Amino acid sequence: MRDETRKRGTALISALLVVTVMSAVAVEMLGDMRAGIERSGNVGDRDRAYWYAMGARDYADSLLARAMDDPETAMRPDAPWLSGPAHFPIEGGMITARLRDAQTCFNLNSLVAETEPGNFETRPEVVERFDALLVMAGIPPGDASRIAAQAADWIDSDSRPGAGGVEDNLLARADTPYLAANTLIVETEELRALPAMTPEIFAAISNLVCALPQADDMPLNVNTLQLQQAMQLAALFPGRLSRLDAEAVLLRRPSGGYARVEDFWADPVLAALEPEAGDLARVTLVSRWFETEIVVALGSARYTLEARVEADQAGTLNHHGQRFGALS
Repeated sequence: MRDETRKRGTALISALLVVTVMSAVAVEMLGDMRAGIERSGNVGDRDRAYWYAMGARDYADSLLARAMDDPETAMRPDAPWLSGPAHFPIEGGMITARLRDAQTCFNLNSLVAETEPGNFETRPEVVERFDALLVMAGIPPGDASRIAAQAADWIDSDSRPGAGGVEDNLLARADTPYLAANTLIVETEELRALPAMTPEIFAAISNLVCALPQADDMPLNVNTLQLQQAMQLAALFPGRLSRLDAEAVLLRRPSGGYARVEDFWADPVLAALEPEAGDLARVTLVSRWFETEIVVALGSARYTLEARVEADQAGTLNHHGQRFGALS
């Protein structure tokens, strides 16, 4: 009798152990299923956001293409495509689209000149202008000089650091060693790799810079330049033109923009600079590089698509790269 009781007790314990294990397995499976469902939902939202963003990008392209059909109105300070972000409500969220003239920002790749295919040499005069722009953006002069020099060293092909710059011999000593790119910057976020860069400084200058896919000192479009971008104009003349004077020039600009580049140079403040040939080449009244930024908000998540566009002489738009990803 005692043996039978012991056997029944053993069987009961075994059954309880089996139930416990199966319960744990069931809970784990339910957790995996729940996570899988959430992942499927996230993938679905990401796919929806991507196609929303592509549609908005194509819409922005069509606006820009129509504007380019009439260059005289396209390159005005009050051109519709420059009027700020456009908002489009969608199911469960919002699309925000913005077009930017990429010839009213500082092209980081202009810090170097491509002397032969694949070989880049620092342009000291452009480094000086970038330094001046950073100072006008509120960056302490010492930090500004180091960032400008390090950005040029990041791109140029040689291994000799400029004054305040940094090359592989110093980067390799970092806690996490790395090397300079020694080629053109693809995304402005590459500036984060510079030893002198901080998140705060990058946030302060991110709207001032861009990375066009060529080492050209692109002229500044003084017709589409907005008042809040006056420091871009002042930085063309380091130590010669203050930000306040640059703002005054833009305030005196005709509402429809300059009809001729000579009208720009006729402004008394600019005429007093006695511009030379190099100065004259730094401004233009037309643009061929543009940037599109699309933000898709779906629920609590935000996705962004950024595209770089070039308009050729025929007015055809050509995309030079884009990136899509989640912000949160």
